[in-house]
Amino acid sequence: MNKIHYIRSVVCYLLALLLMLLMAGIQLGSTYLLTVENKDAIMHSFAEMDYFEKAAQKAQEDFGDYIVQSGFEEDLFEGLATPQMVEEDLSAFIDGFYAYIRGEANEVDMEVPSPLLQQKLQERIDASVAAKGLEDSQALRDNITVFKRRIMTTYASNILPLISFDSLAAVIRSFHLKVPMVFGIAAGAAVLLLIGLFFAAGKRRFLPWLSRTLFASGFFVLIPTVFLITSHLVNKFFFSMDYFSIFAREFVQNALFQLLLLSIVTLALGLIAALGAGLYAKKRKKAESVTELTDN
Repeated sequence: MNKIHYIRSVVCYLLALLLMLLMAGIQLGSTYLLTVENKDAIMHSFAEMDYFEKAAQKAQEDFGDYIVQSGFEEDLFEGLATPQMVEEDLSAFIDGFYAYIRGEANEVDMEVPSPLLQQKLQERIDASVAAKGLEDSQALRDNITVFKRRIMTTYASNILPLISFDSLAAVIRSFHLKVPMVFGIAAGAAVLLLIGLFFAAGKRRFLPWLSRTLFASGFFVLIPTVFLITSHLVNKFFFSMDYFSIFAREFVQNALFQLLLLSIVTLALGLIAALGAGLYAKKRKKAESVTELTDN
C-alpha cells in the first residue's frame, strides 16, 4: 500500500511540474499576444508618450535645414508634418508589418510613403513654382525630385529609427505562424495533465495539488518579472534618450506589467483552489463526524 502511495505521489509531482511549466508558458504566450501582436496596444503606447507630437515636431525642426539650400520660402515648410499624419503613417506601417508576419506579404515594406505628406508637399511646391514664375525644365524637375526625396527621407527617419525591422519581423513571423498550433497543443496538454493529476491524486487530494501547481506557476513567473521591473534592467538596455527608444522602453515595461498581472491572476486561481480544497476537507470531515455519530 505504501509503495502504491509513493508511486502516486511521484506521478503527482511530475504531472504538477509539467503543468506548472506549461501554465508559465501560457502566461508568457498570452503576454506576447496581448502586446507584440496587438496593434491597439502598440498604438496606445505611442499615444501614451505623445510619440506622434514629438515625431512631428522633430521632423519640422529637421525640415528647417532645407530652407536655405532648397530656395523655397519658409512658408512651404510650416505645418508640413502633423501628429495626425504621423499617427496615420505609423498605423499603415504597422499594418504592413503585420501583413508580413501573417504571411500575407513576402517582405516588410520599410518605406514610410505618407501619401498625405507627398500630396501636401507637391501642392506647396507647385504653388511656389507658379508664384515665382519659374519655367519648366528638366533641371528644375530634377532638383524638385531630389528635394522631395530628402524631405521624405527626413520625415521617415523621424517616424521610425534607421534600423532594420527585417530580422525582427522574421522572428515574429516564425512565432506567429506557430502560435495557433502551439496554443492548441498547450490547451490539449493542459487538459490531459489535469485529468492525469485528478486520477493520480484522487478526488480528495486533487484540489490541494492543483492549488500548489497554480501557486508554483504564478510565483515562477512573478519573481523574475518583479526583478526585471524593480531592477530597471529594461532602462539599462534601452539607454538611448531618443523618443523611439523611450517608446520601446515603455512598451517593454507595459508588457512586463501585463505579465505581472497574469501571474497574479494565476496566484488568485491557486488561492481559490486552496479555499475549495479547505471547504471540501471541512465538508468531508463534517460528513465523517455525522457518520460516526450515526454508527454510535
